[in-house]
Amino acid sequence: MAVEGVVRGRPPSMVNPHMATGQIEVQARRWPCLPAARTLPFPDRRAHDAREELRFKYRFLDLRSFGMQRRIRLRTT
Repeated sequence: MAVEGVVRGRPPSMVNPHMATGQIEVQARRWPCLPAARTLPFPDRRAHDAREELRFKYRFLDLRSFGMQRRIRLRTT
């Protein structure tokens, strides 16, 4: 989904100085539903079965797999 609207200042009682966007808000006028995502090049669960060049091209998807997350956690400890 997307949101279209007007950015305006928040009322003084709702300002949050601890957030970068704490002084503004969006008054939504329209929230169209965007088209569905296209088919993924490989499913999360079978990322290890995909060709290496495909995994490198879509690294951001490969990092979603359980095995890759486990390896990253192992390296940080």
